[in-house]
Amino acid sequence: MQETYTSPIIETFLSKYVKAATTKCSYRSALKRYFTLLGAGPETYFTSGRNYEDDIMKFAKSFKKAPAKTFSAYIAAVKKFLIRNGANITPFVWEDVKGFRTGTRPVTIDRTPTHEELRNILTHADLQTRAMGLVLSSSGMRIGECCKFQLDDINWNTNPVKINLLGEYTKSGNGRYVFISHETENVLREWLKVRKNYLENAVKRLNVKHIEKTTDDDRVFPITTSMARYLWNKCLKNAECAKRDKTTKYHELHIHVLRKRFLSLLKLEIPEVVVEALAGHDAYLSEAYRRYSEKQMAEYYMKGVNSLLVFERENKDISKVQEQLSEKDKEIQELNKRLESMDRDIRKLMIDRLTENDREKK
Repeated sequence: MQETYTSPIIETFLSKYVKAATTKCSYRSALKRYFTLLGAGPETYFTSGRNYEDDIMKFAKSFKKAPAKTFSAYIAAVKKFLIRNGANITPFVWEDVKGFRTGTRPVTIDRTPTHEELRNILTHADLQTRAMGLVLSSSGMRIGECCKFQLDDINWNTNPVKINLLGEYTKSGNGRYVFISHETENVLREWLKVRKNYLENAVKRLNVKHIEKTTDDDRVFPITTSMARYLWNKCLKNAECAKRDKTTKYHELHIHVLRKRFLSLLKLEIPEVVVEALAGHDAYLSEAYRRYSEKQMAEYYMKGVNSLLVFERENKDISKVQEQLSEKDKEIQELNKRLESMDRDIRKLMIDRLTENDREKK
């Protein structure tokens, strides 16, 4: 594994002006690419008489075919780094570099997996990856959040089980809570039975410079986001679901589609504001928390959770059909009782009329 790219001036910049860990990682990657492309060192860059505008243009041209979001994020990182370090750059430069960006929407064509596809993918997963996949698909959390929450963040005493995501775990820095399905709870409990043994074996196997792996790791899933993606992609391959986008070469069913699945399916069952808040979209968080109590949020989640099930879905569907058949049987029995009652009434009426006719004849 390559050494993490860093320097004192970059680390000082990141610690002062960037909060989220994922954003720091993105900025660090962007700055590595910037200085590698230019053949310059971060520590001497601002004292070596560089033409910043030429450097920026060269950098923008070098990856103009990259996805629009990646392009914008990398330019934003360089822009902030240069300005914070006193570089005098005309605003028109930043307007000009936008011309290199191709489109404004994500390039990769992805889709949410069907229930059958997701069941197939997770069938080919080891226990940790299966538990993680179910957590992601039933809670709506991001992969970065899933790789950060710890054992003490799980509240097993609530129904459904609740996971507290601290601000230090989330993309926005705002904490929230999420729920998981009963199906996910069962698999997660099974993973936690062997988690300690897995961690001990991982520490013994791993002997790579610049990587610290200890048994004191309190994270539920003690792996990096990169490893989580690797394990997911391995499942895609084994399940023969590893189709890639023709342009970007990314998997159509990349791990983030589990979050998209959560959003799309749950919105069909419960209010959108509740779903978006559970997924951690800040525009909805305050509104949802203001309008609904935690108990109400949990009740809404339970109303829609069946749509998120993967392995237990067939059983739920069968139970639902059996319940419907049982209701039909009750309706038929009630109808038969009413028909029998009507038949008795008609027979009695006919007898009464015959008796009355006999009396009139006499």
